Amino acid sequence: MADSGQLIWTERMDYIGNQGHVQCEVLADEEVFAGDLFEYASERRKAVSARDDQHVLISLVWAMPIGRRCLQAFPELLFSDATHKTNQENRPLITFGVKDAEGRVQVVIRAWAPNERAWMFRWLFQTAVPAIIGKATWERIRLVLTDGDSQELTQLDAAISSVFTMCVRRRCGWHIIHQGWKQHVGSLGRSEEAKEIAKRIRSWLYYFMKSIETLDEYKASKALLLLSYVNSEEVVKVIGDNNADHIVTFLRSNVFVHEQHFARCFYLDVRGFDAYSNTCL
Repeated sequence: MADSGQLIWTERMDYIGNQGHVQCEVLADEEVFAGDLFEYASERRKAVSARDDQHVLISLVWAMPIGRRCLQAFPELLFSDATHKTNQENRPLITFGVKDAEGRVQVVIRAWAPNERAWMFRWLFQTAVPAIIGKATWERIRLVLTDGDSQELTQLDAAISSVFTMCVRRRCGWHIIHQGWKQHVGSLGRSEEAKEIAKRIRSWLYYFMKSIETLDEYKASKALLLLSYVNSEEVVKVIGDNNADHIVTFLRSNVFVHEQHFARCFYLDVRGFDAYSNTCL
């Protein structure tokens, strides 16, 4: 995406890599979108001492021929992931991947994004990615796995309602459990018993995402984890009351509030190949 000072436009690369046509994209809320875009473009011009009539690079989205063929062959499940510290400009690298016939994740689309604001994700999900993959492919996407960035989730939901109408989204289990535990719980102690308890609880949560198939099983297992295990005498004796309370708070406030977007029992009718993590790299 580049800013011409007049239009919102994208350049698309054709299948063999030669420059294709330039197309204008008109969005439903163009004025809001354009205002954010031009404000960012103005900031970038000032940062590089460019004139107002000079173009500045805002975003670059691309797919190699082999990636497009892979996406066309395996479009049902799409992974979306943002990675940082990959370039000197500190731009987020957003990747989209699919699972191939051998169950391996293959990155098919890459994007150097200017930031992770709502207008950028809106353009990415509703303009750039659809232009690259084509309608015949995006209509076959059934599930998108993504992390917990609020701007990304909001704009992905908007894109699902207007573009990717045949698919649903699912939250990445690694971001909810591993990153969430790291941020809200931390270490339970140095003893091997404490480490084993932490490992068992995290494995229990992953079990919700990978194995439990019915809602009744899920509710029973969740109650067993919350009421019987975490607060049991044998666990509290090892990790203490404060750590037990922190775990319960974490489970209720940061895990189970997202259950409809991660628990396997809610996705049995979706062709998702049992994927529960969105990491592409």
